[in-house]
Amino acid sequence: MSGLFATPDQRFATCQQLAGMDVGGSAQYLPHNLALTGQPDPLFADDGMVRMHQAISDVPRPLDYASTALLIAAVSAGKAIVDDECAQMAAADLTHG
Repeated sequence: MSGLFATPDQRFATCQQLAGMDVGGSAQYLPHNLALTGQPDPLFADDGMVRMHQAISDVPRPLDYASTALLIAAVSAGKAIVDDECAQMAAADLTHG
């Protein structure tokens, strides 16, 4: 399209909505990001990841925020890996403010 509406048309044509991740996508997303930072060891147990995925939306940005809460919960509980108990604490903090 040309003329007066060319710029808005370009914006509308490139607007996309991300599809949410399933549990498997979430389970791959966080370890991948940790590996990019040089963290080779797994920090999230499967049950902790499933609980957090269920508690938040399935979009990467909220998952990033939730992973911070998960890691804080694990450290405060004296654990080296985020498990279901840590995920319960973090989910409660995230959903109840």
